[in-house]
Amino acid sequence: MRNWVLKALVAGLFFLPVASSFAQEPPFDWSDEQDMTFAGAYNGGNCNGCEWIVAEGTIVGDSSSKFLDYLTQRFGSPDKAVSLTVHFNSPGGDVLEAIKIGRIIREWGLDTSIGKTTGVLRDGLVYSDFPSPGVCASACAYAVLGGSKRYLSDARSKLGVHQHYSPKSVEKPLELTASAVDRSLDQLFTAIILEYVVSMGVDPEYAVLAQSTSPFEMRWLTEEERTDLQADNTADQYSEAKIIPFGSRGAAVEIEHTKGVFANLATPAKFRVYCRGDSATPHLVAIITDKFDFEDAMRTAVASNIDFKVTNELGLNITVHPKFAGLEAKKNADNTHTVAAAWSLPGLSREVLSEATAVQAVDSVGKSVPHYAFDLETMLAFSFPNAGPLMQLALRNCVQ
Repeated sequence: MRNWVLKALVAGLFFLPVASSFAQEPPFDWSDEQDMTFAGAYNGGNCNGCEWIVAEGTIVGDSSSKFLDYLTQRFGSPDKAVSLTVHFNSPGGDVLEAIKIGRIIREWGLDTSIGKTTGVLRDGLVYSDFPSPGVCASACAYAVLGGSKRYLSDARSKLGVHQHYSPKSVEKPLELTASAVDRSLDQLFTAIILEYVVSMGVDPEYAVLAQSTSPFEMRWLTEEERTDLQADNTADQYSEAKIIPFGSRGAAVEIEHTKGVFANLATPAKFRVYCRGDSATPHLVAIITDKFDFEDAMRTAVASNIDFKVTNELGLNITVHPKFAGLEAKKNADNTHTVAAAWSLPGLSREVLSEATAVQAVDSVGKSVPHYAFDLETMLAFSFPNAGPLMQLALRNCVQ
């Protein structure tokens, strides 16, 4: 009994001071009425996205210089920067400063998203759960476009645009407060915004929506609009399926991954479905080119640890246990690396493939792809709506 009490007392002595120190840590919950602040944030995990950069508050006249100072102190220079995501939560502010922030983000190779971070400050970092849904409106809607990858499709976070304006004109909208010089500057301002939007790889219609919305209103973009206008450039998009010659007397259906998180590689990933010889078993090959040499990771960590899920919008959902059929790799003249990995798809008929619209790699039953190769597994996915007739034609020799 006394031993149990002693252990409890010792445990109390060890844990009480720690709990007390946590309680004394200052909270972080930045108001959007405060000038924008920048800070590192971390949730304590070991994953992509477990560490990010906070950008919260109103964008003011020195926000871009403060952001550049923060990045320089943390990383030193763009070539040494880690590709983190900047999470914005801001009602807007100075448009020119927002554009400067966006260009800095692009120069330093950072990604962007919308989210509010709350937590505690500890050793110069904000310790927090993942960001909650946030708001990025007005000038912020330009800063967020700077991301190399822009994770903006989550409809729980709000992305809003409207006309830029001067406080003087909004306070007295019916008075003649604009001179000829002001009107000339307005046109120059519009040109600067349009050039910036296009240079970030976003549809110019994004700027048109903003310039056609009164400064007294806010045009909240839908999830579909964010993707269609390329404000979000992480949604996967694929080329139309096409038939290409394969072998001496065969054909393959080919689909390219044209847009999305993993479409910004050296060359768009290609997927081909075909039959080999007189076999009734379809084959799938993925051809991926990137600056990194991932041959070993594909061969040892991915190729034999995955299944393929074959689906369509009408309820088709089949898991195929593939057989790894081989891999070829080469280093290209531009120092990029190309890997072509192939699998046979036993039990999958030409008829089912003709009805399918998507194929995606998933962890095989009883196996799993290691964390370091998760991105490779994620790349092995493609969509091919309306390709049924081409599948039937290309796989016509998939018969016994």
